[in-house]
Amino acid sequence: MALHGVEDVFRVLDLSGVFANAVLGGVIARREKLDPIGFATLAVLSGLGGGLLRDVLLQHGTPVALTDYAYLLTAFAGAAASYLARVEGPLWDRVWPLMDAIALGCWASAGATKTLAVGLGWLPAILLGAVTAVGGGAIRDIVLRRVPGVLGGNTLYATAALVGAGTLVLVYRTGHPTAASLCGLLVGAGVCLLARWRGWILPSADAWSPANVVPGRYRDRLHRATVARRRPNPPASSDPASRDPASRGSGSRRSASRRSAQADPSHPPEQP
Repeated sequence: MALHGVEDVFRVLDLSGVFANAVLGGVIARREKLDPIGFATLAVLSGLGGGLLRDVLLQHGTPVALTDYAYLLTAFAGAAASYLARVEGPLWDRVWPLMDAIALGCWASAGATKTLAVGLGWLPAILLGAVTAVGGGAIRDIVLRRVPGVLGGNTLYATAALVGAGTLVLVYRTGHPTAASLCGLLVGAGVCLLARWRGWILPSADAWSPANVVPGRYRDRLHRATVARRRPNPPASSDPASRDPASRGSGSRRSASRRSAQADPSHPPEQP
């Protein structure tokens, strides 16, 4: 009885995540000024896209979202709610991050569990757990011709899904699948919320350039050396005399003699 109770809790959390992400898809559809079909499409992609993609990759039966009507109906309900009412304000800003983090942890755990259940190893389980959690949002952004937000520039999201799925895999090996699912959910959601609170993001490629990695006392030397290498060499003179030090010295003495002769008329001019 206790096992069924835990499964019911996970189902409620799963459907709550579907609804919240479907509403988010509707919010984005409103910003893009889409019609009801656009609302429904983005809601289904946001709420169910990751699970559909996981089941297609596993090729282990029909996707759950197509056999259990509760998932599609929940996604359509989220689309209708966001279409009929403008979802915004401080209440949404407080509730949405919590629901999104719980959904991320739940989906990462569910994806990893299903991957292990079909006989695949730990690495596919972690990857498909992350795909289940973030795949829907990525597909939605691609449909809108935007760079998926999970690819960088935002607080840790895909990383939180990977950590949650990895936690599930570790605990799953102890022979306690229910405890593994709970641990994966809590760790994934916790990392996501902590990253939002602390503003954690992964460093970009520019942050790892030599100018940023080298200690400060060597940074100026490296910069000066780089500028010196890029500075063009001065053009060579076409006057042969300018390249001969002896000729330059002779010419300087001859010019000095002429100037002294002009200053003193009694001094005979130097013969060339």
